[in-house]
Amino acid sequence: MMRDKNEVIEFVNENDIKFIRMQYCDIMGHSKNVAVVDSMLESAFDNGVSFDNFSKKSFLSDTGEELYLYPQAKTFSILPWRPQHGGVARLLCDIRHADGTPFEGDSRNLLRETIKRAKKSGYTFEIGIDSEFFLFETDENGEPMFDKPIDNAGYGDLSPYDKGENVRRDICLTLEKMGYNIETSHHESARGQHEIGFRGASALHAIDDFLTFKTAVKTVAQGYGFFASFMPKPSHEEAGSGMSLKIEIYKDGKRITEAKNMSDEAKSFAEGILRRLADFSVITNSSVNSYKRLIDRKNAPSIIGWSNVSSLAALKIPSVDSRFDGIMLRSPDASCNPYLALTMIIEAGMDGIKSGAKLRKSIEESGEVSYLPMSLESALVKFESDEFSRNILGDYIYRRFLRIEKNSWEEYSRLIHEWEYSSHILNF
Repeated sequence: MMRDKNEVIEFVNENDIKFIRMQYCDIMGHSKNVAVVDSMLESAFDNGVSFDNFSKKSFLSDTGEELYLYPQAKTFSILPWRPQHGGVARLLCDIRHADGTPFEGDSRNLLRETIKRAKKSGYTFEIGIDSEFFLFETDENGEPMFDKPIDNAGYGDLSPYDKGENVRRDICLTLEKMGYNIETSHHESARGQHEIGFRGASALHAIDDFLTFKTAVKTVAQGYGFFASFMPKPSHEEAGSGMSLKIEIYKDGKRITEAKNMSDEAKSFAEGILRRLADFSVITNSSVNSYKRLIDRKNAPSIIGWSNVSSLAALKIPSVDSRFDGIMLRSPDASCNPYLALTMIIEAGMDGIKSGAKLRKSIEESGEVSYLPMSLESALVKFESDEFSRNILGDYIYRRFLRIEKNSWEEYSRLIHEWEYSSHILNF
């Protein structure tokens, strides 16, 4: 890891790096970038790199104000899938106004501020991510064929049934070159579905890595002639894809989420998440398609509750004899802005600690079941009336996020689905 701008500039000059991507994340979680040549790198550190906010619909700027990207030296990484000579690297950036003040729509900065507040109270976090994705065949134009997953394999299958084995291997090797700590990779239960899991890292670092992970997966898959999709539910016949967050909590440097000795504070953190999860589910599950996954109540983690055995509970808390430490939130998917998602999760958990929330009974013990919203529309209704989310996100992100999501739902609602033709053809 680089320490400062001088170390980055020296490395770039000595290693034939010619292009540096100034990368940032928009409000909806999409990775964006503005590339600069090596000779402009020092100026980028000192003065920022301007970009046109007005043209980025995910910011929904009302003024067209010019914003500036300020690279963060510690996030420097070479992109190993690009040429070695005249190489390409990336730097994650803060977004600032012309006067140098933070931009209110910078979701990465929002998470960083949440982490800082928690740290002042003695709490730090390590986040591991298990992410599922699909690999599909492509047509002669390189476009994905969503009805043709690359194989018919199931959970844990090997080659030759698992036709994505080499793709996953190359993804893992690529990420390891970038310094990522890969923990597991395997074929998942659905046809063409795969999973790669990361070892825990500091909260901000983990989310930074996840955004680059998505790019790496898509790039490596493309090299094999496949299309990688993080779509939560690409087929109604198959299991959906999630983005499970493994959360380990430390209080004054001591882990308080050990399975054998889960502290009362850790349990309050877990309850804090469960109390508010439905209210901000549109943050953790941001697309219309997210709810095609969650509505499958027999196979998706859609129950607002916890368990150490059931895969249907949104939250997993390990039993005392488990080798797994930490709590795992299984309901999010990769359509979300992961910075906003983790911000809401940590803030809800910290609110649980502050209020001394008592962890509810497991779903097996309680006998009472409530579910996450089953559509984007119902999720938006809860989110729009939730003052907690609005206070955490700030008025700028809250209003624009809400507007974008409402527009998405309205656009989806106007579409005529093939099912409408097939189900009514005899009646109209």
